[in-house]
Amino acid sequence: LSMGLVLLFESFQGIPLTSQKKDAISQEANKTNQNAKDQEEEKTARIMANGDLLYHIPIYRSALKEDGTYDFHENFDYVKPWLKQADLIIGDFEGTVNKDHYLAGYPLFNAPGEVMDAIKDAGYQVLDLAHNHILDSQIEGVLSTADAIEKAGMTPIGVYTHESRDQAPLVIKEVNGIKVALLAYSYGFNGIEQSISQEDYNRYLSDLNEDKMKAEIERAEKEADIT
Repeated sequence: LSMGLVLLFESFQGIPLTSQKKDAISQEANKTNQNAKDQEEEKTARIMANGDLLYHIPIYRSALKEDGTYDFHENFDYVKPWLKQADLIIGDFEGTVNKDHYLAGYPLFNAPGEVMDAIKDAGYQVLDLAHNHILDSQIEGVLSTADAIEKAGMTPIGVYTHESRDQAPLVIKEVNGIKVALLAYSYGFNGIEQSISQEDYNRYLSDLNEDKMKAEIERAEKEADIT
């Protein structure tokens, strides 16, 4: 009788009990597979950022060699192992590198080009130039500093030297499979911006213009995984 009731119940339901068990097992297997897939797809990255990389006259003097060149590598001896632990290292390079301008420390900073070799060797991949000293050797210094960074194998952010700010692509670094958008802005330029044209100001510099920042952040949120 009990067997007949079970068969009658199965027939009434229209789905055999064995089928229900298979569905439950299948759902559980799918859930397990999805969890495993999620774990496999989990990505992590260590991003390190610091500043200021700011070169005063005493540092130039200590790095000067007998042949007239400079070697700044020892500046990073104690921090290099720490920096190397990161997947992406960002530094704020405060000042300019302009070979056509005199070397200078405070208050208008202009460093020898050799600083970039040492910074690159320390492990830095990206250098921020959105700061109040980027005009210390005028617009020419903006261009030459970004160029020196690129020639050393790093990426400048916070200035626009290839395309104007409104035309330039975002700087997006892929770190362990994660797309990281990098944006940088300066609160001001020590008043030196008054000596350049408005056209150059808009073309090359990254200030705290809220409308521009909002548009850039919205773009970054669409194009990258994190900003």
